[in-house]
Amino acid sequence: MTVFSPHGQYSMSVKNRVFMVKCSGAWNAESMMLYSKACFDKTAPLFGQPWAMLTDIRDWELATPDCETPLKKLLHLGVKNGLCREAVVNEQGVIKIKQFNISMSDDPNFQRKFFTTVEDALDWLSNEGFDI
Repeated sequence: MTVFSPHGQYSMSVKNRVFMVKCSGAWNAESMMLYSKACFDKTAPLFGQPWAMLTDIRDWELATPDCETPLKKLLHLGVKNGLCREAVVNEQGVIKIKQFNISMSDDPNFQRKFFTTVEDALDWLSNEGFDI
């Protein structure tokens, strides 16, 4: 099996009960593995209580197909451990939304909404009880 260098970048932080992620570049499986571990490390303190996620994909350039299964597993782990709202910021690009929705959870307590601005996303999260 050939292993490649990670492609794509991310930054993440937690404020109150909101996990904030900004993704950029084109992603491959190696970057997805690093991202998954970083997500778990950052969100583990939130487990056991309701929490939300703000995901900014405006600078993201899609991912290779081998990222889809780990992304689904990561989302399901989050939902199982209290993730109940996700606000996704994406100014354009229906293809991004289609690839992103492959990971959609079928848990009735989880809601994902798309926004074109961070401000609108934060307003929705605030109305849902998640202020930062």
